[in-house]
Amino acid sequence: ADLFVSCTRHDELNLLTAMIAKDIGCKKVAVTLQNPGYGHYAAQLGASYSVSPKISAASQVLSQVFSGTVRS
Repeated sequence: ADLFVSCTRHDELNLLTAMIAKDIGCKKVAVTLQNPGYGHYAAQLGASYSVSPKISAASQVLSQVFSGTVRS
């Protein structure tokens, strides 16, 4: 496979399946991580991409607030 994505609610399972996918020859591996502190583990285990839904959502909210499109 060219890309494997693991996006369960369990970080450890996502990391484990990413490692297995990489071992069996997947070229790129992406994982979602609820705990952003696991990001360095994802990189060490060969994940090409790691995404934290909480950080992604916060980033989007802040970009809207700072762009001036949000009013209180």
